[in-house]
Amino acid sequence: MNQISVASVMMHLHMSKNIVPDNSMVRHMILNSLRMYR
Repeated sequence: MNQISVASVMMHLHMSKNIVPDNSMVRHMILNSLRMYR
């Protein structure tokens, strides 16, 4: 699960051209991946 979270954060940073991740977006992505995992 940890690798999926890190990969999704890295992909989001690459797609949005941001340097610093947005905390609310990281939380959203992790919660969505947990929801899909169940």
